[in-house]
Amino acid sequence: MILQAACIPIDARRTRMLFVTLRDFLRPRIFDAIFHRTNRRIASEDREVVESSFPYEVPPAGDERSVRTDGPTLMFRKRYFAELRGSSSEPAEAAPRRRAALPMAS
Repeated sequence: MILQAACIPIDARRTRMLFVTLRDFLRPRIFDAIFHRTNRRIASEDREVVESSFPYEVPPAGDERSVRTDGPTLMFRKRYFAELRGSSSEPAEAAPRRRAALPMAS
């Protein structure tokens, strides 16, 4: 089973969380409703975490302890700071602060 989640900005105040699930078991469509219901419950639990997260912007790749499985996250952070922020070494403290995390659209 592969579960992917993406947070997609809608506007300055809202973000949509999209889940994509792939499975190679229980493939008849009758099981889709069960997996859909389970994914909605997981998204609901994650919503509270996402909306209350701090810092509001991801820290630079070297600011946290990481393990091998964090590779994709670290790659994203390096690209984020290099391409979107313009500096791969700019500290998170220099980032503009928002008052609250962006809520997810329902």
